[in-house]
Amino acid sequence: MKNKNYLVVDFGASNGRVSLVKFNGEKFSFEELNRFENRPVKASETLYWDILRLYYEMKIGIFKALVKYKEIISLGLDTWGTDFGIIGKNGKLIGNPIHYRDKSRNNLYSEFINNIITKKEIFFLTGVVLSSYYGIINMYLLKSTKAPELLNGYKYLMMPDIFNYFLTGNYLNEYTNSSTSAMFNQVEKKWEDKILNKLSISKDLFCSNVLPGTSIGTINDSVYEDMGIRKSKINVVVPATHDTSSAIAGIPLKKNIKNNLFIALGTWCIVLTVTKNPLINENVYNLGFSNVAGDKNKNILFKNVCGLWIIEQCMRKWVELKEVNISWSYIDKVYPKAPPFKAFIDVDDQIFLKYNNDMIRSILDYCISTKQYVPKEINEIARCFYESLTMKLKYTILKLESLINCKFESINIFGGGIKNKLLCQWIANLCNLPVNAGPAEATSVGNLLMQLAADREINNIEDGKEILINSTEILHFEPENTEIWFEAYKKYLNVLNQKMQ
Repeated sequence: MKNKNYLVVDFGASNGRVSLVKFNGEKFSFEELNRFENRPVKASETLYWDILRLYYEMKIGIFKALVKYKEIISLGLDTWGTDFGIIGKNGKLIGNPIHYRDKSRNNLYSEFINNIITKKEIFFLTGVVLSSYYGIINMYLLKSTKAPELLNGYKYLMMPDIFNYFLTGNYLNEYTNSSTSAMFNQVEKKWEDKILNKLSISKDLFCSNVLPGTSIGTINDSVYEDMGIRKSKINVVVPATHDTSSAIAGIPLKKNIKNNLFIALGTWCIVLTVTKNPLINENVYNLGFSNVAGDKNKNILFKNVCGLWIIEQCMRKWVELKEVNISWSYIDKVYPKAPPFKAFIDVDDQIFLKYNNDMIRSILDYCISTKQYVPKEINEIARCFYESLTMKLKYTILKLESLINCKFESINIFGGGIKNKLLCQWIANLCNLPVNAGPAEATSVGNLLMQLAADREINNIEDGKEILINSTEILHFEPENTEIWFEAYKKYLNVLNQKMQ
């Protein structure tokens, strides 16, 4: 068959990309059309997503595709979870969506769980262990300040829902992203009335939820007119719009492995496994794990670990201090040369989670407060971070094993972080498990597979796995030097225990 063309739009928390995918019936290939940074904007002490610039960047990608290719079958987009915007009765977006790292959420979090509804109640209603970055805290902020978003609001749309609305004019909420809001009952698959009543929010604000793989119409003619380009009948297909859920669909798995462990290596590092139903019980709650919807009624049991966000913020500070460009390739080149296991941080300490202007200082302060060696040079600080991240991943994996009462046999790693091959090797070493790394753009691949299913090129996601194997590269890492890593892990646990006391 001749090539069929599809557009995949992936908005990550740090960057985004628009890709044209060619599919010939047996394999696919990606052509990146536009890659761009996703930088928040702080104004009047509030941290916002720059959603209109992100929409503009998506349109640049669509424009380039239409200039180069005559026919495009469909477009699917995905984003991060939790955050949302409100559309007014006039059909306009009211204000920029607030970023999940905005400090006002931290300030209101304690007030919310003490005065409105407890963390435990939230968990047993939604399957989510509440943190300050969940969208429900932002909803409480809007409600408590009598914000115009709610006073004049017509429809609540999460981030991918907003972009889909801009493209098609249709109001909808997508199931997997809705499950990240901490306002959605994952067992009954509906917006949770008890939570909305506690917030005094009308259920009419929310839309019907559609499942991944649903076609929601074509791109409006006005979008093509805005770009000054010929009109085209591009269908908009809703994949699993939560990027993690989409990524799980884009990973080829060995059939003989019963309990699959996944790690998303990105701005957030997410340790997860797939279960048939949400796990909502005391043990899951006490260990801080949450549930989020996957495609085809699957459940994802997960825990977020603060990931490459930390080193990203360090890099920005190094650029500011040295006034030179410090690239990922430079970091990857220098950190292996630093002495090993000199100092550790808990990447999930509150000092690293919040948005701050000097992440380097935060790392040094943590080492000082725990009476450790204080790293000084770029290579030492970067090595401290990567070793500490590896340790925290191991720590989290052990907790996950205890919840599902099994030992994992291998680790499937995906996301941009797999380009750091040494980090993948370290994870294999410490966990004493083989690591399968890839594809790097698993989210985009999962997005594509759902478009192929909507186009009836495949019957379901499972049918697409052979195509995936034909089209992507998976790297394999076997454990090495495990004893050295086991000893270092003991030292790491001592640092954690010291901080907790």
